[in-house]
Amino acid sequence: MSGRHAASGSGRRWLVPALLTIAVLLLAVGAAAGLGLWDGDDSSGQGAPTTISPPASTSAVVPSSSAGASPTAGTSSTTIPSPGAATSSTSGPSPVAAIDACRGEVGAGTALARAAASSAAHYGTHTQAQLAVDAGRISEATAKQRWADSKKLGPSDVSAFAAADRTYTSRSGACGRVPTGTAGANGCRSRASALADLARTARPINSGWSHHLDMMKSKPHDEAGRDFSSYMTTWRGMVRAAQPELAAYSRASAALAKAPTCSS
Repeated sequence: MSGRHAASGSGRRWLVPALLTIAVLLLAVGAAAGLGLWDGDDSSGQGAPTTISPPASTSAVVPSSSAGASPTAGTSSTTIPSPGAATSSTSGPSPVAAIDACRGEVGAGTALARAAASSAAHYGTHTQAQLAVDAGRISEATAKQRWADSKKLGPSDVSAFAAADRTYTSRSGACGRVPTGTAGANGCRSRASALADLARTARPINSGWSHHLDMMKSKPHDEAGRDFSSYMTTWRGMVRAAQPELAAYSRASAALAKAPTCSS
């Protein structure tokens, strides 16, 4: 009996330490597992590596130099023109508008030609009367009558020519811009050229006429005096200078009469 008690007591003495050992091992394993889980959640990055995924939609906007590329939404794009590229396109007037402007030039030139004819006729009468009386071809009384008649019309000649010339100058050059091949262009350009020649030759005549009209406003009355002699010297110089000017005008007027018409 005492032998059985001794054997069973001895077995129980070994069992308790074994169970304790197993419990300690289980606790250690559990603690280790718990520690591993804690480290995996640590935001410091220690433990298992964390994979960072890129945002769901990320795109890089790269300026494109190829034609037709559309800019990315939300961004602005600037188109830089290549060197030498035309930034705007301009076109000349239409043939219809160009020929209408040319006819306007011809019309203004025609009005100037009428004013020039009056100015040249009266200044011509005035200067040639001096030549005729100096040459003895007409009497002094006849010369004085011609001077008086032409002088009365002088101021209106000068003012009408000046007004017509301003209008003509503002419209001149239009016929040179008519496109080649435009209907009626050749005739209008030819007439415009003839009118330009006439205007060029008429201007010095009108200028001389205007100058002499101003001279006569202060003409000395004492024909025996020195001032009158100086006045006549100046006047006779103007008479001589006017003759080639009047001749050039006459040639331009004759050429205009032969120039083609500029019909509408």
